Amino acid sequence: RSSRAKAIRSASTRFWQRWKKVRAAAGELNSLLIEDIQGNRLINSFALKDQEKKRFKEHKEMLDGLKKGDKVVTAGGLLGTIETIDDASDEVVLDMGHGTKVSALRSTIHQKHDKKSGTAKKEDNKADKKKDDKK
Repeated sequence: RSSRAKAIRSASTRFWQRWKKVRAAAGELNSLLIEDIQGNRLINSFALKDQEKKRFKEHKEMLDGLKKGDKVVTAGGLLGTIETIDDASDEVVLDMGHGTKVSALRSTIHQKHDKKSGTAKKEDNKADKKKDDKK
């Protein structure tokens, strides 16, 4: 019995010693993975912030360049023509057609609505593709 008990204790001791080594190695690997993930997050956050700043700057330039007669799309999806711009209150009066006028904040204007941007461009591309397919 005693030799068997000694063998079991010895095997148990070896198991726990190996287990400690495995846990230590796993901890080192885990820390390396965490550092790698944090580095990637840092790089991605800088890249995304630069893109966001660029879009914000372009949108601000578009808003500053608005003038009477521009066709615009609001963030709510309303289409209208700018009738007046009040710089003091930052409001824009839009003519929606059929005598309907809406007052909106300048910041709610999403984009200018012309053939260079918006849905008209997408529809033109679809029409061009259909023409090419028929040929």
